Amino acid sequence: MRLIRRVILFCGLLAGTPFSNIVAQMPIEWRVNTFDESKGLSSRKITHMLEDHRGYLWIGTPDGLNRFDGYGFKVFRKIPGDSTSIGGNYITYIAEDKNNNIWIAFLTGGVSCYNTTTGRFRNYPPNNLKKGSLPSSEISTIFTDSKNEIWVGVTQRGLYHLDPKTGLFIHRSINDFSDPFYTPQLKVIYNTVYEIYEDKQGLFWMATHDGLYTYDRKTDRFTPIRNEQPRIGVLRNDLFGTIIPDSTKGFWLGSWAGGISYYNIKDNNWKIFKYDTAHRDKETANVISDLKRNARGDLWVTTYDRGFGLFTVRLNSYLFFGDHDSFHTNIPAKQTYKVLEDRERNIWVSHIGGLTKIEQRRRLFFFKPIPVKNSYGVEAGEVRAVMHDRDSIHQYLATAYGQGLYIIDTKSTDTTTLGFATRPSEEKNMIVSDLLQDRAGKVWVLTRDYLFRLEKETKKLVKVALNDPDKALRSDLYGRIMEDSKGLLWITTATNGVFRYDPANGAVKHFCFDKANPSSIGSDVIRTVAEDLEGRLWFGGIRGCLSILDPATGQFNNIYPQYLNPSALASNRVWSLRADSLGYMWVATDVGLYQVDYRKKRVPTVVKQYTAADGLQADLATALQLDNSGNIWAITPVCLTMINPVTKKVTSFNAQDGLLKEDIGIRLLQGPGSRMYMTAAGGYYQFDPATITKATGKQPTVFINSFKVFDRERNFGDTGTRNAGLRLNYDENFFSFEFVAIDFNRPERQQYAYMLEGFDKDWIYSGNRRYASYTNLPGGTYHFRVKAGIGGETWGPETVIPLKISSPFYKQWWFIIALISAIAIAVIMAVRRRTKSVRAEKEEIEIQTAINYFASGIYEQQTVDAILKDVARNCISRLHFEDCVIYLLDEYRQTLVPTSAFGLNNPSRDDVANAIEIPIGTGIVGSVALSGLSEMIADTSLDKRYIVDGQARFSEITVPMIYDGKVLGIIDCEHSGKDFFTEKHLSILTTIASLCAN
Repeated sequence: MRLIRRVILFCGLLAGTPFSNIVAQMPIEWRVNTFDESKGLSSRKITHMLEDHRGYLWIGTPDGLNRFDGYGFKVFRKIPGDSTSIGGNYITYIAEDKNNNIWIAFLTGGVSCYNTTTGRFRNYPPNNLKKGSLPSSEISTIFTDSKNEIWVGVTQRGLYHLDPKTGLFIHRSINDFSDPFYTPQLKVIYNTVYEIYEDKQGLFWMATHDGLYTYDRKTDRFTPIRNEQPRIGVLRNDLFGTIIPDSTKGFWLGSWAGGISYYNIKDNNWKIFKYDTAHRDKETANVISDLKRNARGDLWVTTYDRGFGLFTVRLNSYLFFGDHDSFHTNIPAKQTYKVLEDRERNIWVSHIGGLTKIEQRRRLFFFKPIPVKNSYGVEAGEVRAVMHDRDSIHQYLATAYGQGLYIIDTKSTDTTTLGFATRPSEEKNMIVSDLLQDRAGKVWVLTRDYLFRLEKETKKLVKVALNDPDKALRSDLYGRIMEDSKGLLWITTATNGVFRYDPANGAVKHFCFDKANPSSIGSDVIRTVAEDLEGRLWFGGIRGCLSILDPATGQFNNIYPQYLNPSALASNRVWSLRADSLGYMWVATDVGLYQVDYRKKRVPTVVKQYTAADGLQADLATALQLDNSGNIWAITPVCLTMINPVTKKVTSFNAQDGLLKEDIGIRLLQGPGSRMYMTAAGGYYQFDPATITKATGKQPTVFINSFKVFDRERNFGDTGTRNAGLRLNYDENFFSFEFVAIDFNRPERQQYAYMLEGFDKDWIYSGNRRYASYTNLPGGTYHFRVKAGIGGETWGPETVIPLKISSPFYKQWWFIIALISAIAIAVIMAVRRRTKSVRAEKEEIEIQTAINYFASGIYEQQTVDAILKDVARNCISRLHFEDCVIYLLDEYRQTLVPTSAFGLNNPSRDDVANAIEIPIGTGIVGSVALSGLSEMIADTSLDKRYIVDGQARFSEITVPMIYDGKVLGIIDCEHSGKDFFTEKHLSILTTIASLCAN
């Protein structure tokens, strides 16, 4: 179809057919937008363009590298001191390798490689003094071969190959230039490669300043492919700057001053096509700046002198669009530099004024202009209705403020206009409000003032009486006419309620508002009428009117606004009604479009209210119609909307879709087949809902444009994040994602939804918002999921970004265990300290109690023997010792004499007869008497001094009784347990010894 269109286009030009008429009827229309600095582009001078594998558009300029996603431009510029930023700002060429890295060339030499995974650049700066580096000259091309190796063309320096093993560049000249034609200056000039193509055999085909060359990597040999040998003084046609392979094993090449050349490999034949044949030998004419093959196999052409055009391969003919304003006035017609057709078939053209995007889109809405003229000859009318006669080839148009009824012969396009009478008291404007062809084939014409029946044969209008003209001097302002399931006609008015007319007998019944009768129709201002599946008639109007007539009773059920009830209507203006096949009534109001369930219910209930928030782009809906698929179509002040009642998907169409009228449209009507009409000022739109719904089915993939932590960019790429994920420290507790579904044409239609799995409980439907932020998340593993869809019905594939947030050390398991252990140890130590403290306090009390007891006992005794016996006895009973002997010193004999004894080895318990005397210095007792120092022996078996006195015991405590520095005696106690005696015992015995000595 598109190829035929081109042929028709050329035939039309040749035949003298008005070009604007051809363009208007084409199934493809162009939408043109131009970008420059005011729209975010870093510079309007475009040096190169590339669409990468994801769909991003990369744009080279003298002021940095731009990346466009449909919403805006991201600019990469060189950052002084940052080796990971781009190597320069003046871009000359852009390429993508098989690892999806972006290679960028610079005017001052050198190249950079942008790693889309890390978001960083690796730079290969020029260095004339270092072997293996690129020279400081403009880079003319970058090419990635089938082995993913990089080749760089340098202006006037030939070709350089980047060795993937060493990272060094290897230089090659394209020719030895031994021909005498090449002067020293030409040898330099012609040694430039502009574009490279690699065939299936690995042979390079190169567009150079010296013609077409091949390069065989195996033999390392360059071979020129000449049309003719260059000659001094003869204009060359092979100063090639671009090369495009042809499906028939040939090449298209664009040249400076040579137009387009075609080389056929099979027969080694050349053909040259110049568009300016009048200046074939002029050096500044026929200058091709770029060539790109389009989806149809033809060539888009940019030139320095004729602007943007098309070379049709089949016709071998040029068409420059700037020559024809009817195509579009904004298509560049002067200097154009580069062209690109993206995967959506948009055409991008760089030119002297910036960057132009030409959207090639299927024409959805065909506007048929009807020059409706008023009595003054001014085109200021409207089309109110369009209807095709089922029984003839005639089409009828209801017009307002024009010439009345239009009758058009669809074969011959002959048009007849019929005027009609108006009420004497009204303005003389002829307004046809509505048209109807009933089931009997009769055509009814409803005007502002009267109802007419059309006599088809004679093309005359016959007036039908509905109201007594003597009782109504003013017009009833008839609005709509509808035939119900019984064949009765219902006519609405804007001042006098509703009329019912029976075509069979001419009977008329009038329904008007009666304030005293609650079962009368709710208003006299009626805009619309519809019949539901149960045979009830619905009437809508203003002043709170939504009235339902039961034909069986003749009573109206009036539905009044209930502003606080979500299951009821909240509007007092109803503009249009449509009953669908599912049992719902659709009600267009000034607060939205209601879907109402009336089945087996006296009071209908609202199923859903559609508003601007649901995609209507406005709350007011003024006209409704159903298509053959059951979709409901609605006109709003800003768009035409289609709603799928099953999926609830809302799709809107506006000026960008070809609806150029300021008020969008007036009314929607069904036409033959699946066709639909929308009437408007000055004409009507024709469209096919079936084809439109098919065209809106593409679902996009979402990419992450930016990831920020504390509003600072964190570089990463889509492959890296899918495989490895993102990692954040626990204190990086504020981060955000910016995402995009690349759409160069209608980005505002993209709806987004996202969720952070592990945190969000459900999807967050953000509408057009492409930003998600999170803060203060606990440590753990999450998955950020995001998806997009047009209209929000069917969502595209999910993009998933794994995210791992480390927990703070105080939330790590090892720290928690360590903390619990530390707390437990601290508690245990505290308990122990407390226990020890309590024990010490208890011991202190016990010591003091024991001392007090011994002291009181000592003072009660009258003799030394009694005192010592009491002490020995109480040491056993109160201190739980097993044996106690008190010795007094016999100074004369220097012997310790037992004075009192009490213990288990003493049968009489307090008899010292069996106790032994101990010389000073002998045994433990004698040693203490000699030293005057107390001793506690934990294990007497280890002490050679121990003297067994009746029974051996392991523990012994010996305390001297000293007075005035002299030892008077010894208190010696024993226990069979090892390490029995404590400091408490020592303290008590020391005090007792002191008391006894005194």
